[in-house]
Amino acid sequence: MQLFNNMATIDLGKIKMVWRGTYAGGTAYVPDDVVEYTDTSITSSYICTAASTGNAPSSGGTAHASWAYLAKGAAGSPTTTRGDIIYRGASADARLAKGSAGQVLKMGANDPEWGTDVGGKILQVVFAMKEGAFTTTSHGTPNTNINTGVTWLTQSFTPTASDSTIVVQTGSVSFHETSNFADAGWIACWQGGTFVGAQSGSADASAYSGSHNAGHQTGLFKFAAGSTSARDIVLKAGANGGSGTMRFNGNSNVAYSGGNGRIQVMIMEVAA
Repeated sequence: MQLFNNMATIDLGKIKMVWRGTYAGGTAYVPDDVVEYTDTSITSSYICTAASTGNAPSSGGTAHASWAYLAKGAAGSPTTTRGDIIYRGASADARLAKGSAGQVLKMGANDPEWGTDVGGKILQVVFAMKEGAFTTTSHGTPNTNINTGVTWLTQSFTPTASDSTIVVQTGSVSFHETSNFADAGWIACWQGGTFVGAQSGSADASAYSGSHNAGHQTGLFKFAAGSTSARDIVLKAGANGGSGTMRFNGNSNVAYSGGNGRIQVMIMEVAA
């Protein structure tokens, strides 16, 4: 049997990857060595592509020339508590801590944040109604004397925010005077003992075959809440002139307004 001792030798190198564990800066690595390395809190595995000593596999997420990613890791979750939210911060994912019950997610200048749910601009609406006719013999223009005219509705109201605006709107209030023609009927609004304003309706004597002035007026008033204290909103009515009885929301000896009516009133709080 003849042996051949002069056959050529071929270096195949490593025929499989070699796991070298966690990367160490003082260790010499050769191609196909595989290490684990943590870069900016992200742990990945790398394979050596060129002999290297002292060259970290990556920096800032970019692999060194002598290394390549074998399996790139993912950033861990920044959340710590149930209900936390992840959002993109200035350079990386960030944690928005859970908000309080009832809060809603809003957008700040750059990042999301929790805020109060105001439900749009309308904070609350209260409806009231005056049913049946009422009269007054108080004559004269409305002014800041709350005793002028007749009170036809008092409604308690409590604002939810001190910087909100309160709007009071009434339905149509009919009026007629039985004698001594008044110029017009008026309705006025007070809140918490403070005069808000008054509005007058036009009178028309030709509305009747008899000698009576008649008309109608709606009211729209607004004022700043100023505080969250409860207060009464008072609606009054009166006549600008004349000396007879002014009847509102109904009729007496004439067929104006079809009998005793109903006046709807809406009180609305609008957010700042």
